[in-house]
Amino acid sequence: MISIKDQIVQLEQDLAKQEAAKLRLAKQLEAAKAAAAPRSAYTKQIIEILNNVSKQKKETEAVIEDIKSTQKDINLLEGKLQRTYMDADYLLFEVYFSCTISQIFSTQNIFLASEKGP
Repeated sequence: MISIKDQIVQLEQDLAKQEAAKLRLAKQLEAAKAAAAPRSAYTKQIIEILNNVSKQKKETEAVIEDIKSTQKDINLLEGKLQRTYMDADYLLFEVYFSCTISQIFSTQNIFLASEKGP
């Protein structure tokens, strides 16, 4: 059997080991607390990220609206340009046609005058 003195010595050794483990774990806990950021810091970072995303979304929407407006302007100007080309083609055809008609009549008059004789 183990004597009471041996049991006391054994319990004191166990107690010393437990105290050492307690101190070691307490130090680890303090180190973990110091290394870990508080929850409010994470919350603040998340809110900042959400605000940045919101700003980017607004900027993107503004750019899209600007692109739509520019596209409308381009479409209007293309229509106006097409109508201008049509008017120019019409005027050119009209001038060409009137010149051709007048040349035909002038050559007929010369031909008719040459047939009548002097």
